Amino acid sequence: MSGYKNTIRLISLIHDQNVGQVSWKDGQKDISYFVDDQDFESMKKGLIATAKILFASGAQRLYLPTTHISSIDRVEDVEKVIGGLKNEPARYKYTSFHPQGTCRMGRDPKKTVVNPYGETHDVKNLYVVDASLLPTSIGYNPSETVYALAHYVCDQMLKAKA
Repeated sequence: MSGYKNTIRLISLIHDQNVGQVSWKDGQKDISYFVDDQDFESMKKGLIATAKILFASGAQRLYLPTTHISSIDRVEDVEKVIGGLKNEPARYKYTSFHPQGTCRMGRDPKKTVVNPYGETHDVKNLYVVDASLLPTSIGYNPSETVYALAHYVCDQMLKAKA
C-alpha cells in the first residue's frame, strides 16, 4: 500500500455488441451477459494500447484486470501476454463507465422500454433520461448526447403537461 500513491489506471472504451439482456424469470430479475468474442478482442487491443502508453510514461509493472494476479514487467511482453488472454466467464474485472442501450427508446413496447418521448411504456409519467435510451453503445463518452436527450425529453414532458 505504500506505493499506492504512485499508481494510475487507464481505461479504453469499446463499441460492444450488446449481447446481454435483463428479464423477469419466476418473479425475479434475471441478468444475462457474456462478453462477445469480438468485444473481447477489442478490449485486448485497448489493453495493449494503454499498457504501451503506461510503459512509455515510466511504468515499471502493470497489473492486468483479472481475477488471478497477472502482471507485465516489460513493454516487450505486452503483446504476447495480453494477446494470449482468453475470453473466459468471470475471469476479468469489467466496468461500464457509461452503460448504454438498456432502456431503448422506440414505439414498440415489445422491443423498447420507453416511447419516443422518453416515457416508459408501462408506467405513465415515469421518464428515463440517460444513456440507456440509446439503441446501442456508441463507443465513446456519451455525455453530450445525454445532454441533448435530456433537453429533448424535458421538452416532451413540458408538452405533455400543457
